[in-house]
Amino acid sequence: MSLKCIFIFIQCLKTGKASKTGKASALLGKKHLISKQEAHSENYLYNNAVLKYNDFYLTTHPEKQNIFEFIKNNYNATQQNILLFNALNRLVIRKESEFLENYPKYKDAISNLDYTMHLQRTYFSLTQTISNSTMLIRYSDYKTIPIDSLYLLYNGKDIIYDFSASWCSPCLENIPKLIDHVKSKPNTAYAIISIDDNINNWLPIVNLYKLNPAKCFFIVDGIKSPFAKKHQIKSIPRYMRINKTGKIIDSDYNIHL
Repeated sequence: MSLKCIFIFIQCLKTGKASKTGKASALLGKKHLISKQEAHSENYLYNNAVLKYNDFYLTTHPEKQNIFEFIKNNYNATQQNILLFNALNRLVIRKESEFLENYPKYKDAISNLDYTMHLQRTYFSLTQTISNSTMLIRYSDYKTIPIDSLYLLYNGKDIIYDFSASWCSPCLENIPKLIDHVKSKPNTAYAIISIDDNINNWLPIVNLYKLNPAKCFFIVDGIKSPFAKKHQIKSIPRYMRINKTGKIIDSDYNIHL
């Protein structure tokens, strides 16, 4: 234990905030014993103290081994973000099967966007959803991305999907309108998804319209892909609005409104 942690623990004992047995309240485990200022602090020692208390509790109370329910029942929302994230993240290393079992159950209790994105990426990787998902290839670096997890790249913004092709004149005419539309909407971005037969066909369009290649994608298998079949993408241009959690909120979006 570091000198700082020892000092904090001694101070807690002196002020009566901890019993000599070192239980509970010394390490800020009970939600009613901390101030609002402490609850919202990003101080590393505070976060570490909460986590250590949690570990201590589970060690001394083996009959209450469901760490996730314990966190939900004993900590406020700010603490839950820290604890649930760490509890799930530790399982990735220790017991992947338990992570896969518990992540779907408790992911909605985590509101911190950075925590959420990290856990979602981990879950997608471990469940091998990439192999079952429609794949996109990003023009900026030619990395493959599952369309179901594309929203993770947009940092909490809504996205307008634009299904387009280099041979589609109306699609190209609407590109400036799409960009203007997105600029008029707060916290909204675009993703242009080419359904061309050849990935190289869209490159001249990227250059011609000075598009950001990181926001342009090639959809593998085009209109024959599982995603295109599921959403009946048979004519273009076709627009969809996706919210920051990846949910399709409008599958036939109108950028002209």
